[in-house]
Amino acid sequence: MASSTKSLPDSADRNEAVFSNNSVRVAYGITWLGGNVHESITRQAAQQAGIPYTDKLELGIRWNDAPSDNPEKLDYVELNPFNGDINKPGTITYEHHNGSLQHVHSMTPTDRVYTNGELREKIIEQSIEWFEQARNSNNEIYLGKLLHTLQDAYVLSHVQRDKNGNVTGFQDYNEQDHSAHSSDEIRQIKTVTEISGIQRQVLQDWQELPGALKAVQASTHILELYKDLSRTSKYLADYFSYPF
Repeated sequence: MASSTKSLPDSADRNEAVFSNNSVRVAYGITWLGGNVHESITRQAAQQAGIPYTDKLELGIRWNDAPSDNPEKLDYVELNPFNGDINKPGTITYEHHNGSLQHVHSMTPTDRVYTNGELREKIIEQSIEWFEQARNSNNEIYLGKLLHTLQDAYVLSHVQRDKNGNVTGFQDYNEQDHSAHSSDEIRQIKTVTEISGIQRQVLQDWQELPGALKAVQASTHILELYKDLSRTSKYLADYFSYPF
């Protein structure tokens, strides 16, 4: 099955949603598969923003991929494709990855057809909720969840962008070729040739993944906003407006 995205041609109204077939390219991947790209992006962003990379921040970064009914606990067991909840509609694991909660990965939910503008507002609403939870409880788990959503917006199998980087459409996982979506989710093994002519295999640098460095830049901005207590969630909403 070809991938499908709700996309906007340049001449379309910003609140119009249309379907378009486009090949998927890369994703950052579920962290337990060995990708660790979300963690790497966040670690570098935290360093650039001048804040600690904490265990809670890392837990939050991972939660969107391994959600549970406990908003502060991971559940990798239910990701099992054979006997886990990942294939059971109505469960939190299924809804996050395949159903009505795909917006936490910057993808379009399946509960109804959303325009791009409506989905952007849904992502903003969820991000503000997590931003305020993090601030009010001083719990960076919620900040990590927000950053995961933001970082996924720079993955072409989640969000499509034009040549200028503007958002043109949000992908729906169920309308994609799933193997194409996941084939580049983790860092790949590549062959390099040394000056001596000897070839060896190395793990791809996460920074080479398309969109990864832009995700670092965006995450740094959010972390700087978070640590500046004079900045309210209004600034977050402004940042998530087109393009984000």
